[in-house]
Parts: sequence; structure tokens; C-alpha cells
Amino acid sequence: RKPSQVPSSLPSLKPSKSPSPSSIPSSIPSNKPTVSIKPSAAPSKAPVGAPTVPVPAPVTPPVASPVAACVDDSLFTFTLVTDATKSVDCAWITKNAKAIATRTSTYCGNGEIKYKGCPSTCDGCGTCADDATFTFELTNQTGKFVNCSWLPKSKNSALRISTYCPTVGSECPQSCGYCA
Repeated sequence: RKPSQVPSSLPSLKPSKSPSPSSIPSSIPSNKPTVSIKPSAAPSKAPVGAPTVPVPAPVTPPVASPVAACVDDSLFTFTLVTDATKSVDCAWITKNAKAIATRTSTYCGNGEIKYKGCPSTCDGCGTCADDATFTFELTNQTGKFVNCSWLPKSKNSALRISTYCPTVGSECPQSCGYCA
């Protein structure tokens, strides 16, 4: 029998005696590999020495994430305790070598100065967190003590912060909003 000119959608009843060459290659690979009838003209080269062992790539130690630089805010100023009409910047605290200890103890105890404005000068870098054991007495309720987390938990938090943070800000810098 001769093959038909148009393929049918039905399978053959019997397989053909020999495969017929196709003029168009199949888009689907066969499910059985073919065996080469003709060997290659040149044999494979013999191995040259022992097999190589893969060398692992050098391991680079992990690098810490970049940390924000600890610098004083160049625009930050504060008023002097002794003269409320005079404003100074962070550099003023260390400008006079003889007055550094006094100025540091007087001004760096203020949380806003230590953590928000002058963290480098006042050693406030990387340590900005509320003191979990600290409590303070409310000015309008004698005998009532609260902790730092009380400050921002109210519709009146702005009033609470402006009232209490000037005195408790060094113990409650996070609740007072001084942390970067």
C-alpha cells in the first residue's frame, strides 16, 4: 500500500513495514532515542590526569547593615538654663574645656538635647529607649504614678508630652518622640 497524501486522525490498524521518511521534521521528540549506526571518525581523547575536584568559592563573612551615623543636628539649638534669652548649639557644650563636665551634666540630662539634638555630644547614640522601670508622679494628681508609655496614649498626648517631657525626657526618650 502507498501512504496517503493527507494524514488521517485515526491510528493505523497495522504498523507499516518500514518507516517512511518525513519531509517535515516532527515538533515532538520521539520517546525512544536512536542508536547511531555509523561510529564517529575520531575516538575520544584519553583523560589527562586525575579528575578535578571543584573548589568551593571563598565565603565572604556577612557585613553588618549600615548604621545611621551618629551626628548632632546642626540646626538644633536650646536655651541656657541661666539665660532663657540665649540659644546655643551642641558645639557650645564642649567649646570650653573647663566647663564641659558642668555643661554636660546640666544639658545632656535633658532627653530632647541628648537624643534628638546632640546625640553625639551627649552620648545618646544607639541608646534611645524608654527606661522600663521608671515611673513619675502626675503633677495634677498627687500620689498617682505612671510609666513612660502613658505619655503618648491619649487624645491629649501632645499636652502630656509638652508638660512632662522637659523633666522626664531623658528616661522616656522614645515616648517623648526624641528617638530618630
